[in-house]
Formats: sequence, C-alpha cells, structure tokens
Amino acid sequence: MREIIDIIYIRIRQFFAFIGFAVVIFIAVFLLKLDYFGRAVADRLLANAAIPTRGEMPVTSGQVPFSSADIQIVGGRGEGLSCSLPPDISKLAFPIAAGRSEIGLEMRQACAMHDFCYRHGAATYGYTQADCDFTLQEQAFQLCYFIERARDEGRINDNRSKCIRDARLVTLGVRIGGSDSFRSVSQNVEALSAGLDDEIGVDGRASTYFEYDPYPIRSQSYTAYRIADAPNSDGKLGQRKRVYEFSVRPSGVFVSVAPNSAQLWQKSILPGNPAYIVGAPIVAEARHNGQTEDWFVWWQRRSLGETGGRLIGIAPGRATTVDWRCLYFSGMSGSMRDASTSCRSADMAFFAAELGNGRNSGDAYFSEILPSHLGRITDDILWLSALQTHNCRRDGSNGLCFLDMAVSITSGESRQPQWPIRVFDEISPIYLGKPQYEDTPYRNFVSHPQILNPSSKNDPTLVWSRRDERFESISLVRRLGIRRHKDRPEYSAAVPRGSMVLDDDYETDDPSFVIGRNSKSPLMVGFQRIGGSENPDQLRLAEWHVPVMENKAERSRLAEIPVDFSKCSVHLDKTWLARPPIVSSISEENSAVILSRANSIRKGDAPRTLEIGLLIIATDGSCSDFKTLAGIPLDHFILAGSPENQNEQRVEILRKTPILAGDLDGDGQIEILFPAVGGSNNTIDLARISHDFRLLSLL
Repeated sequence: MREIIDIIYIRIRQFFAFIGFAVVIFIAVFLLKLDYFGRAVADRLLANAAIPTRGEMPVTSGQVPFSSADIQIVGGRGEGLSCSLPPDISKLAFPIAAGRSEIGLEMRQACAMHDFCYRHGAATYGYTQADCDFTLQEQAFQLCYFIERARDEGRINDNRSKCIRDARLVTLGVRIGGSDSFRSVSQNVEALSAGLDDEIGVDGRASTYFEYDPYPIRSQSYTAYRIADAPNSDGKLGQRKRVYEFSVRPSGVFVSVAPNSAQLWQKSILPGNPAYIVGAPIVAEARHNGQTEDWFVWWQRRSLGETGGRLIGIAPGRATTVDWRCLYFSGMSGSMRDASTSCRSADMAFFAAELGNGRNSGDAYFSEILPSHLGRITDDILWLSALQTHNCRRDGSNGLCFLDMAVSITSGESRQPQWPIRVFDEISPIYLGKPQYEDTPYRNFVSHPQILNPSSKNDPTLVWSRRDERFESISLVRRLGIRRHKDRPEYSAAVPRGSMVLDDDYETDDPSFVIGRNSKSPLMVGFQRIGGSENPDQLRLAEWHVPVMENKAERSRLAEIPVDFSKCSVHLDKTWLARPPIVSSISEENSAVILSRANSIRKGDAPRTLEIGLLIIATDGSCSDFKTLAGIPLDHFILAGSPENQNEQRVEILRKTPILAGDLDGDGQIEILFPAVGGSNNTIDLARISHDFRLLSLL
C-alpha cells in the first residue's frame, strides 16, 4: 500500500512539473512570438473597432492659454510624452519592418494625447480610462494613412495591414496594463494605505486640471476658465481684467464672469448648434479705435469627419447687450435666428465668418487654431495660426502647409479667404520638375507651433518641435519665417530659418517651454530629471540657447545646440509638476514660472495646504532662487456641504480647478488666482508677484 501511495505521489509531482514546464514553454514561446500572438489576440478582441474613412491627421494635443498675455502652461507632469516600452518588449512586440520606424516614433502623436488623457483627463473633462484608450486607437488608425503613405484617396482598405494591427496591439497593451497609470480624481486608496500619499503629495496619484483636448466631444460637461477684459456696459474699455467661466455641454455653453473676485454671475449663453462642435474659446488680441482689446474666439468645426467650420468671436470689454444677443443667435440654426437683428455692423464687438481659400471657400483644411498676435497687434485684425492637417494638394505633393490667418473683425464678410503658406526647408525640399516630398509629415503634428520674434524689422517666425531618429535623446525645432506674397497669396511660401537640433533633450522630459518669445534669441527650457538612486524625484532646469534669428533664408540645418545646466542650478521636487506650471512673461528679459502643489503631509493636527512657488528666469539663462509661500490651508476654500466630508471635497476641487495668473488691475503686478471655489463660486486671490519679482501672500 505504501508503494502505491509513493507512486501516486510521484505521478502527481510529475504531472504538476509537466504543467509548470508547459506553462513556462508557452510563456517563452508567447514572448518570443509576441508580435504574432499579441496581434492575434488584439485582432480578435478589437475586431469591430471602426477604421476611419478620412485622410486627416489626428488632432494635436497641448496647452490652451487662458488669456491673451504671453503665457505658456506646461502639462504632462514632466513625465514625458511617448509610446515608451521596455526595449526588449518593443523589439518582440513591434519588430521594425523595412521602410518603417520604431513604434514609439510612429505613434507618438496619438500617445502624447493618451499621456495627457491619463494624467489630466479625469479632472479636466471627466474622462475614464476607456475614453483615453479608445481615443488612442482612433488616432493611431488615422496615423496609419500617413505612416504607410496610403493612396486611393487616403483610404486604408486592408484592416489587417501592419500599421492597423500595430494600432490594435498598442490599444490592447494599455487596456491590459494601463490601469495603474491612469489617474482618477478620487484619492488612490491603496496609495493612502501604503503611506505613499504623504511622500509624494496629495496630487501625486490623482488627475489634475490641464486643458489639452481641442475637441472634448467625449465629455458630457467640463469647465474652462479665461482672463479677459472686464465687461463695460457703456462700450468703453478700461484697464481691468476679469475671470470668466465657460461651462460647456454638448447642448451649449454658459458664460459667467466674476467681478472683483466676487461670486460668478451668468453673462450669456451660447446655445449648441447641431451643425457645429461646441467648445470653449481661445483668447486673442486686436486693436480697435486705437485701443487694444481681448476677443473670445471660437473655432467651430462641422464635425471631426470634416475640417470646414466657422469662427465666431466677441470682445467682452466693449460688448453691449446687442453683441451678446448676436452671440446667442449665432448658436441657433439659420431659420431660428432673429432676422430683424443685424450682427454684421463694423462697429459691433461681435463677428462670425467662415474661412477658406479660392479653391474651396468653405474649407481651409486645418483642425486647431492658435492665437498668434504676440508682438503684432493690428487694427481690427485677429492673428491666428494653424497647421494644415491635409497635404497642400498640389501636383501630388505631400509637403506641409500652414495658415497665418488675418481675420477681420469689422468687414462683416460671412466668408474670409485664408491662403496657405507652403513650407520649403531641408526636411521638405523641392526639386525642379518634381512634386514636393516630405518623408514623414506625420511627425509635425505632435506639438502645437508657436510664433517667435515678431518685430517691425524681422518676419514673424513659426517654430515647432518634432522628433526623428535618435528621438529618445534629441529633438528637432523647425523655424520658418512667415512671409506673404502680396500679389498672388496662393503662392506664398515660408522662408527657412534653419532647423535646430537640441542635444540631450530627452523624450522622457517633454514638454518644454520658451523664455523670451519676442526676443531675438529665445531660450528653450525644460524640467529634466536628475535621476540616480540618491535623487530619483529631483528635477533641474535644462536650457538651450537659441541662435539669433536673422531675417534671411537658411536652408541648412544648424549645429547641434548643447544643453546648459550652469546658469540655473535650481532643483525642484517632482511634486511641483503634478499641477501644470504657468510660464508668464513679466518683462522683456524675464519670465515667471508659477508652480503650485497640494501638500498632504500632516504633522499632528496641521491641515492640508496649497503651496505656491515662484522662479524667475531671464533670457540669458540665469534664474532667481526658488521662492515659496507658506501653505494656504484648505479651510480657505469654502464649500457648501456637510462638515464630515468637506476636506475630501476640498481636495477634489483642488484637482479639478487650475491656478490662473494675470494683471487684473493694470498696475503691472500679477495676481495669482483660484477661480470659482466650491458651492459659493467665489474667486480667491491667493498671491501676487510684485514689481520687484517678489511673491506676496494675499491671504
């Protein structure tokens, strides 16, 4: 009997050993053939994902400035924007085919949007992880048109092409492994129980507010804040600014304003129009009757399936009741508008116009617009810019075009032609008798372009960053002088200023910002991790000194620009990047970097606090000491609700609300504000940056 038991025991051990060996072999084979098995699983699970039917680049994610001042907002938590994978996994799952690039470079535009979504989507738009993941898949599918250089009018007929299957596998990967990276608004219970919350700050494992999505169509309700001219019922402009709140729903937009840091009150409504996408406006500047004024400008696409649309705008500082009524009527379909109301007078603080060009008066083939008025305020003209999301569509070329739009606010024209400007440089050359060809045009749309160095002597310069080979450690900045052909605008071409290579600009540290955008030699700056076991959470300021931009053509690539750490030795803890920093120009040579963080470290009965930090950076790269204010207790953020859950509500409001900064009183000092707090909807003045660049508490 004993022998029988021993034999059974041995057989059981052998059986489980065989099972274990088989599992190990299966895992090894699965990993070695991850590209095959992974795609098979992804194709099966995501078989019904719709292939898009339009040959347009995905929308570009990035900052939406909250005022017309020279400000930049740095989102992404300083954690990089990429499709980063461990090198071994990347090679196994996404082997590089002939004529193709690494998956992290090909899908970077979609992955940048996805990274923003995971870090800021829940607090800003109420997005879920599923919203982020399936947006990634849709955008990856769109990129496949350009990655595979698809023809047949841009349609991909084979949904089993390598690029489409790669897109499915990327989506499957984030669906399976992305739950730990997605940041919700509520506190992470596991992090709290592990004591991590006290180490990294209350925002460390939660979503924080950052506007990055130009078309948040998946959101049922979100709030955007702007600083603009104070409303004036007599139509005259003053120097004061006010905080405006835009509560956006698919059915329309509620516009509210906070006078003198008091409770918000509703100013107007922009009803939803079924013909257009509803969203929040940008803020641009123009000059009217000798005075500079702010304009709220909405670019309303007809749908994400077509690039046509319209602009509507209103100048809140001099808008009368009639102007706001025109804004209200503009949200209605044509048959519903009040025919007796004229909204096209040259003296009105309202306009509505469709954009286009001679070939297609109703469509200029672009997606997002950006304000580009800095340094060139013009009488009754709004300056806007956009990259064309389609090819220039001439002679079969795939070259890049952009729009430098001059939109009249007084012409009363319902259609305003806007001609594209073609790009010719070493990346997108032109040869006699051949169509213009750019090898990888999709890489131009990962980040928004900026206008630099506008002056009376030099042409404005359009710059934007892209990644090519060696993309993990260097970036390429394209520079193009904006010059219009006055007689034949359809033949306008940009003047190449020479592309710049920024050395040691690591993808893991994106995004960066610019100091001195209106100077002759701007400074590129980024938050870069120090790294190492001794400083795993410490950041330093990396700087790249840009050569002077002269007003002449430079068709060759400039020498690599080395990174400089010597002139600004300030070190920061990474918790200061959970809430997006604000970079505000405060003089010709200096910019203020305003940071904030919610501190969860509790000693005894000490309350949780909101901290404000300030760093001044000059165009030569030098910087001040990092200054901080004593933490502002959350008790200052008044709430309506029961006492037992007010602290949790305060923390949630902190995450869902941005910090704003601007000169509201016209006295040259910058106020730092927290808008629309809690049930009382009051705006709180937190601090002020004085004339001598000191940080002063207002509480």
